[in-house]
Amino acid sequence: SEEDKETVAYREAGHAAVSYHLAYTDPVQKITIVPRGRAGGYVLPLPEDRMVDSREHFEDRICMALAGRASEEIFLGRITSGASNDLQQATRIAKVMVMKLGMSDKLGLPIYGGDEVNPFLGRMYGLGSRDYSEEAAREIDEEVKRILEDNYQRALTIIRNNSDKIEQLVEALREQETLDREVFEALMQDTPPTDAPNGSGEEAVSVEAVEAKTSNGRNQTIIEEETIAEAGADTAVVEEVTPSD
Repeated sequence: SEEDKETVAYREAGHAAVSYHLAYTDPVQKITIVPRGRAGGYVLPLPEDRMVDSREHFEDRICMALAGRASEEIFLGRITSGASNDLQQATRIAKVMVMKLGMSDKLGLPIYGGDEVNPFLGRMYGLGSRDYSEEAAREIDEEVKRILEDNYQRALTIIRNNSDKIEQLVEALREQETLDREVFEALMQDTPPTDAPNGSGEEAVSVEAVEAKTSNGRNQTIIEEETIAEAGADTAVVEEVTPSD
């Protein structure tokens, strides 16, 4: 329906606009509200060469993931089930930070949980079985909640400060359905793109962008297909958490 299309547009525009203003997220390559698989829309980044991720990288990914829900809250005044996959993704990243990477000032260096594989976070970041006390579990929950809340507030602030840009993105998505990197950045910068796409849908994606290679050599199209297939709700924020070997 048109209402669903509008909701997805605001959600994906929120993801993309917030990502644009974060220092440690990968550049946005594509935004679309064209349904594909179980994804009603998604934002596809262009992964940059990077061997390790810092706390800032993880927090920015969380902020970007939560930006869809924040956009719904600000522009639509309601929260939908479409953001559920984003919440799951953000929560998993926060748990990895706290339990596996020592990125909590409160809990410090200890690692919590075994080494079982978590398919959503990669073999190095499996959360594993519980092997810690009730007190530690409570502190982990508190830290995860704090990280999520802090980054949700960051997302809300960025969206409020860039509401006009998000409205422009939503209007463009309604008309074209898919925006490539050049068009997206032109809208964010208030500059016309060199070659504005004609028509709508998947045709708006440049061949050069789609064929871009990632640091491990996989074609970007393959990453896109894999991410959409794994999407668990209306929308998929295409952010890989699995580290490089």
